[in-house]
This record gives sequence, C-alpha cells and structure tokens, in this order.
Amino acid sequence: MPSFFERLQKATQLIDGNAPSYLRTHPLTTERVADVGNRVQQIRFKLVEDSLDFHLMRARVIAAQKTPRDAIGYFQSALGDKKYGNPLAHRYGLILALLRNKENARAVQEFSILQRAAPPNATLTALAGIIRQTGDKDMNILDFYRTAFKQYPNHQALVFDYVAVLLNQRRYAAALDILDREIARDGNNAKLYELQARAYTALGRRQEAHHVLAYFQILHGDLRGAIEQLELAKLAGNDYYQLSTIETELKQYREILAAQSKRR
Repeated sequence: MPSFFERLQKATQLIDGNAPSYLRTHPLTTERVADVGNRVQQIRFKLVEDSLDFHLMRARVIAAQKTPRDAIGYFQSALGDKKYGNPLAHRYGLILALLRNKENARAVQEFSILQRAAPPNATLTALAGIIRQTGDKDMNILDFYRTAFKQYPNHQALVFDYVAVLLNQRRYAAALDILDREIARDGNNAKLYELQARAYTALGRRQEAHHVLAYFQILHGDLRGAIEQLELAKLAGNDYYQLSTIETELKQYREILAAQSKRR
C-alpha cells in the first residue's frame, strides 16, 4: 500500500489543479504516505494455510500436464518421501494419473485409501462418481449422483458428470432441468450448451438443439458457426417464439460479422 501511494503521488504531482476529486479532498502528502507505512509495519503477519481444495486443484493440474506414466511416478515419489505437499492431494493426483493410464483396478484401490483418510469434499465426491463408473455397471449410480448433487449443488464437475450419467441413461428431461438451472446461474459456460444440445437432439427437438449450439459456438468465438447453427434452427421447426428469437439473434450476429469484416 505505501509503495502504491508513492507511485500515485509521483503520477499526479504535475496535475494538482486538475486532480480527481478524491485526491483533492484526500491529498497524497508525504506525511500520509509515511503514516500508511507505519500502520502496515504494525500489522501482524499471519500465514494463511492453503485449503484442501487448493492442493487438490494443484495436483489435478500436475496430473494433466504430465504424461500418465510421469504423473504416476511423480505422485508415488511424493507419497513415498512424505516430505512435502499434501498427502491427500498427492493420492488424488495419483488416482487421476492411474485413470488416464487405464489402470482402473489400482485406481479403485488407491481411492479406497483416500476415502478413509479424507474429510467430506465436493472434488473427492466427484472423483468417487468417476470411480463408480470405471467398474461394472453400477445400478445405484443415479442414487449416488442425486445425493451428491443435493450436497454439492454448485460443484461444476459434479454437475457435468451427473448430467452425463442422466443422458447415458436416457433421462433427458431430468438432464434438461439441471442444465436449465445451471444456465440461468451461469450462461457463459459453453459445456452446458453442448450437453443441452445432446439432450434436445435425443428428444428430436432439432430446432432447440441448433439454437443452443449457436450459443456454444459464440462462446468459442466462432461467429460464423453460430450464424450457421441459427440458420439450421430456422429450418428445423416452426415454433413462433423460437423463430422470433432466432431471427433477432441472426440479425445481431450478421451485423457484428459485417462490422468485423469492414475493420479487416
């Protein structure tokens, strides 16, 4: 903070007459900067411990960046040395690497060890769902996801996995209910529209499928692809309200595309 004030003081020292109102009412004098510096010196340093979620996400990134064999070696070494990092996160990373390497049986074994040691956690619950899907067909998989979804309704990976299971089991209406809720909460997630299109396509609702795929394309920066999907949506149905929305969006996207072409 003191260094920021010093930089701000230097940047505005030549514009005293035209300084912003907040600087005219609270001028950055040398005394004020010194006072802030003294206050900062009196604040006790407190080291904040990294959360389990932070360690899990870091392990996930490492597991994704390395080759499966290298990641397995890395996490095995970390668990064996017991000298650094979080052992729960290391085992989590090891399980992800084993799954990538198609060593499902060993991943299940490692997960049973992790599950006994770990506290309740949304990320580990999502992993539990993936582990359940690696073995023989789990007749209770939907019950598992219903319970997990109630417990962690805003965990993105868990939501995606739950919807994927619903789609695989042809529970399209239930999948759409969840996706509608998620899109209302976060309409900028392209994956939601991709899953929504799968459900609409399976139900034979082609106009809606093409319509949501236009949003998917927009969020990936493909304006031409979005226009193409909207044009297909126009031809795929005759719902008046859908067509009205589609026409409005088509007009807007074409205007944006034309403006972009002019700038080029």
